[in-house]
Amino acid sequence: MTGYGARQRISVADLRPKNLITANRIHPPSPFENLFRRDLKLLFKDYPRDDYKNIGTYVKEAPELPLLAKISIPWAELKKVEPEENKSRSFSRVESLKKCLARPQSFEKFLFDVVKNGLNETLKNDEYKEKDLEDDKYLISLPALKLKNLISIDRDEIDGITDLYVLIRKYLQDDSWLKPLSFAVFGPPGTGKSFSVNQILEAASEASPKSGKVEILEYNLSQFSKPDNVARAFHKGQDVGLSGKIPLIFFDEFDAALSGHSCGWLKYFLAPMEDGKFKGAETDDTYRIGRAIMVFAGGTAHKFKDFAERVNNQIEAKGPDFISRLKAHLDILPINEPDKNGKPQKFIVPQCRLLLRRAILLRAALESGAKGCLDDKKTARIDEPVIEAFLYIPEYKHGNRSLKAVVQMATLERGWFQVASLPSEEQLNMHVDGEQFLKSARGEQ
Repeated sequence: MTGYGARQRISVADLRPKNLITANRIHPPSPFENLFRRDLKLLFKDYPRDDYKNIGTYVKEAPELPLLAKISIPWAELKKVEPEENKSRSFSRVESLKKCLARPQSFEKFLFDVVKNGLNETLKNDEYKEKDLEDDKYLISLPALKLKNLISIDRDEIDGITDLYVLIRKYLQDDSWLKPLSFAVFGPPGTGKSFSVNQILEAASEASPKSGKVEILEYNLSQFSKPDNVARAFHKGQDVGLSGKIPLIFFDEFDAALSGHSCGWLKYFLAPMEDGKFKGAETDDTYRIGRAIMVFAGGTAHKFKDFAERVNNQIEAKGPDFISRLKAHLDILPINEPDKNGKPQKFIVPQCRLLLRRAILLRAALESGAKGCLDDKKTARIDEPVIEAFLYIPEYKHGNRSLKAVVQMATLERGWFQVASLPSEEQLNMHVDGEQFLKSARGEQ
C-alpha cells in the first residue's frame, strides 16, 4: 500500500486489514481516517438512532415492506491512545488501528459471513445485534431493505425503491387511474436496472391481488431506427391490455440519440405519457394505450441528476417536457465506485457500503450461478481468499454482469469454490484484471 496521505485516493484492495496492519509509513490525516471517526453517520448517511421502525412516511403507507431495521456491525474497538512525545497524532491513531484490526470481530469477518450465509442469516447472529456499547467501542449502523430478491443498504436507494413500490401499488389498485404511469430508472450498465424494476413490480403485484396481472415488454431504443418502431411497441402494449393484463413497457436506453440528435426519442413519448395516446405506425391515426406502466431506463446518463442537467436546456428535444411527465425516478447504485464523470475508476476513497454491497451481490450470484457450493444449510463452501478477490478487485468492467459471469464460469471442485475453480486469466480479463484477481485469490497480495 502506497502512502495514502500523499495520494488522497486508495484502491478498494487497500481496505484489507492485512494491508493496513503492515503499513510502514505515517502520513498526515487523509480521507481514510473518516472510516474510524466516532460519527460514522457521515460515511453511512445513517438514520436517527430511534427512527429505524418508522423510516419515512412510506412505512405508514406500506407497512408490509420487509424492512430489516438496521445492521449493526462491530467493526472494532478503538482505544483512546495519547500520542507519545515527539510523535504525531496520526501515529497514535494508526497504532490504534493496528490493534483493532487484528481482532476477529471485524468488518471483513462480517463480509465473509454475508457471502457464506446470506444477509438474513448473518443478522440473526447475536454477534451483530445492537448492544449497549461503552464509549470506547465503535459500531457501524446502516438501514437495510429486502424486497423479494432485491436488497438495498443505502438510504437514498431505499427511499427510491420504497417510493416506487408505493406508487406502483397505488396504480395497480386504483382502476380509475386510466392514464399510463411513467417513471425512469438510472444506473451504470450492469447494475440491474431491469432486475430491480421486476422485483419491485413483483412485490407490488403481490400486495395488490385483486388487480390485473402485469406483462412485461422490453425494448432497447438503441436498436430502433425510426419513430414507427416506438408506435409498434405501443401497439403491442394495446394487445396486452385487450387480453386483460396491464402492460409494463420497459424502454432501455431511452436517452439514446436519434439520427444524430441527442435524446431525439423523448418527444415521441410526450403524448403517450400525458394523455395515453399515440400515432400509429405508418399512419396519422391516433390510438389509446389504456392502462399501462412505462419505464424509461437510462443508457448514457447514470443518474437522474445527470440526465436532468443535460436535457433541461434542450428545448427542441423536449427535455423539460419529458421530465415534467415522469412520476418518479430511481437511481441504482453501481458495483464500482464512480468518479466525478460517472465512470468506474481504479482508485477510490474507501466505502464500506460498496464492499457490503459487493458481498450481497456475490451471495446472490452464488445462489443462482454456483448452487453446487451450497450445503444442506445453504452455507456457501467458498475459500476466503476467493471471497477477498471478489470483494477487493478495483473494477468490474461490466458491473454486476461481470461478477455474475465470473461465478458462472467457475468449475466447482467437489462442491467447493476454490482458486482452482476460477477460469483462466485470459477469460477473467474479459470482466476484471485477471492477473490481479488470481493473485488475490491465491493470497499473494
